[in-house]
Amino acid sequence: MSSLNLAKITLAGHIVREPELKMTPAQVPCTTITVAVNRKSDNGAEMVTDFYTVIAWRGTAETVCKYFRKGSAIYVEGKLRLRTYTDKNGNPRKIPEVIASDISFVDSKSAAPTDVAEETPVQNTAIPTEAVELINGTDDDLPF
Repeated sequence: MSSLNLAKITLAGHIVREPELKMTPAQVPCTTITVAVNRKSDNGAEMVTDFYTVIAWRGTAETVCKYFRKGSAIYVEGKLRLRTYTDKNGNPRKIPEVIASDISFVDSKSAAPTDVAEETPVQNTAIPTEAVELINGTDDDLPF
């Protein structure tokens, strides 16, 4: 039996709501954002928007809340987690969440809000070439 286990996810999209920094009871910074990602529908005739819940912790959460706003383009790398909970009827449910390990800017500095354009972010700002191609809609060469 293989010991290979991997649940990594990469997203490039736009933040749906203004990020809000919260603290756990142990004073650990965290934020939950929703990232909207457009894709072609299964029949390829129209665009569909998928919404992903992204959770960031500690310095990553602080960076998201300091440098990103509603509508900001964002590139997220993280791990996919299925959180289990019980709904109000007592039924067990699972909801997918992305735990962010790295975030990057997609917009140029000139597109950033004026109050943060002068500051330098602490996160990695490099975006892999494959992600730039997907963001720009040049995914015609993908095999699926």
